[in-house]
Amino acid sequence: MLGIINEHINFQVNTQAEGEASQNKLLLGSDDGKRSYTLFQGHTGPVYSATFCPFGEFLLSSSSDSTIKLWSTKLNSNLVCYKGHNYPIWDVQ
Repeated sequence: MLGIINEHINFQVNTQAEGEASQNKLLLGSDDGKRSYTLFQGHTGPVYSATFCPFGEFLLSSSSDSTIKLWSTKLNSNLVCYKGHNYPIWDVQ
């Protein structure tokens, strides 16, 4: 899945099926080729969904590993991992 924060920054979420090889990561970067991409790693299963806060400072991602992760796009790191779900999480908003 591809998404756009604004006209300069986009993100890509891995949407491979569970049986397929998966990279379990999010990419954040620019379409114009002038900026490098930021790789967010931390989920142990395929990432199904991602969404940004209105100003683009934070990113939520959900995965087949039954977790939701809150990422800082300024620090390029995971801030919180929400655990305790019994099933894969297909969507975050």
